Amino acid sequence: ISILWTPGFGLSGANTVRPTASPVQTTVYTLTVTSAEGCKASDDVRVVVKEPRLVNIPNVFSPNGDGVNDRWVIGNIEDYPDAEVQIFNRYGSQVYEVKGYENGSAWEGKLNGSDLPVGPYYYIIRLNNKLKPLAGVVSVIR
Repeated sequence: ISILWTPGFGLSGANTVRPTASPVQTTVYTLTVTSAEGCKASDDVRVVVKEPRLVNIPNVFSPNGDGVNDRWVIGNIEDYPDAEVQIFNRYGSQVYEVKGYENGSAWEGKLNGSDLPVGPYYYIIRLNNKLKPLAGVVSVIR
């Protein structure tokens, strides 16, 4: 039998049963299988490329234990599962670092389990290797 996926771009192989698809935009692929006798069958599959949403980075949070804004929750960060987050104090010392930032276990304004002082902290967020890093200031208030 012969196997042909069209279009062939964005696939790990156009003549394999299960190629890996990595299109840059939503694409409809057609698989055509031809038997040795010349019988053909085809079917389509649509691979949807979801555009990541913009992240919403709060510039303040209040880790005071009242259950409201106790963590630095970054909106839509789940669209970037490999995001790297670094946070520094005003003197340039790193106080937090993680790869794969998750809001469920987000930064709570602590270093080694102890509360950090109230004030500004500087962050660098690398969403992925294709996008420019994001940098800014987040203030801790209690």
